[in-house]
Amino acid sequence: MGKWIPESNTIPLLTPLGSDLPEEQVMLIKAFEADACEAAVFKIDFESPAVVASFSMEPQTTCLPYTVNFFNWGDSASFQWNFGDADTWLASQDIVVTHTYNAPGDYTVSLAAYDIESCNIHDTLKLNVHVPDISADLDMAWEYSDSGLCDSSTTIFAEFTGSGADSLQWHFGGNFYYYNSVAFELDDPGNYSLQRVAFDESCQYADTLEWSFQIGPPVEVDSLAFSGLPCAPADLSFAVYSNAADLLWMYGDGSVSDTLGQHIYHSPGVYTITLVAAGNGCIGVDTSATQIEIFPLPVVSWTLPDTACTSDSPWVLTGGEPSGGAYSGEGGVDGIFYPLLAGTGEHYLQYAYTDEHGCTDVAEVPLVVTICAFISTENFSELMIYPNPANDQLMLEGGGLDMVTGIRMVDLTGRCCQINVVKSGNQWIVDTSHLARGCYFLTINDLPGTLKVIVSR
Repeated sequence: MGKWIPESNTIPLLTPLGSDLPEEQVMLIKAFEADACEAAVFKIDFESPAVVASFSMEPQTTCLPYTVNFFNWGDSASFQWNFGDADTWLASQDIVVTHTYNAPGDYTVSLAAYDIESCNIHDTLKLNVHVPDISADLDMAWEYSDSGLCDSSTTIFAEFTGSGADSLQWHFGGNFYYYNSVAFELDDPGNYSLQRVAFDESCQYADTLEWSFQIGPPVEVDSLAFSGLPCAPADLSFAVYSNAADLLWMYGDGSVSDTLGQHIYHSPGVYTITLVAAGNGCIGVDTSATQIEIFPLPVVSWTLPDTACTSDSPWVLTGGEPSGGAYSGEGGVDGIFYPLLAGTGEHYLQYAYTDEHGCTDVAEVPLVVTICAFISTENFSELMIYPNPANDQLMLEGGGLDMVTGIRMVDLTGRCCQINVVKSGNQWIVDTSHLARGCYFLTINDLPGTLKVIVSR
């Protein structure tokens, strides 16, 4: 490979610089020749090839829009095209470049080839293109119809109603038809495409229209059912058998959804559920409607005594309204309450009632189980314990208290409470001001049994 090698400063520019070249090429050439402006003697290496711009063209149509194929015969260079109908350049290394002119006139097409490794750096070729003022007079109007895309057997019909076509071609199912109209009977569901190609022979111009469609069985909704209790608030799941691709649920309470049926009815009432099915690959809609009644929960009530004693015998739980329900809870077995089984403390018992619609509601009541043994006063005269319920203090009075060694109080959990006692002969004052509100059990060391004490402040 060889290059021009400057040896003096008396030579002109090696290549003409004009506005018909892309700016980046011009700058490249200027930069190269700037170093050569002071050279006067050149050594030439004839093994360095020159870059050559060469192309030919071939019109593809004779009318507007006027399409021309340009063939680039150059090699080993970078190429840019200007087609004369705009100021922009198109960089392309393709052998065949296609351009369409939409207005008549004479255009100058330029191909700029440049290669910095070549001896001449760049070359440009220009050719003229004449675009005639002739337009293809092709009206592509057509009409098409079907006998029902959702029918088991469907007939489609298409007819060319335009003008200016010298010949027609219909493409359908891999076959070609050359009539002004076509009709096909289709029995198989699936995707189909009908193409119509019209030719203007004088302008060597063709245009294509396409009708794509699907056929399938009719859209059907065979069944609509729901699961879940119809009791407000009712959380229901809906199931449907349908060949439709798209389902629209209208639940009758103003709610609409296009997802799988799941809905909550917050209020009792009668609702009409409407399902619209569509889009199974053909044009068709099927609608199914059904009514559903949402019932209110039954009104359930139950009352019990507030307290029970561990020493009480088991008793049958009764009194729930409406009758016919079921009882349960801690200490309750088969409708019988066992205080000793429940143990001391606060417990909750339930009465559940289910009506004829399957709607259930529950009444829950608290019950406190305590140790209700008595305190024997056989060895004491007129023992009084007051006030009960107590506020800040509890008074014990009676003959014989001066011989008592002590008392203690426990809460419902059996935890022993710290208390302060002021003793004065046969009168004791128990400080309860620090105790939380609730039930406690008082035991006198020298007497059998316990006494329930209520702190109510």
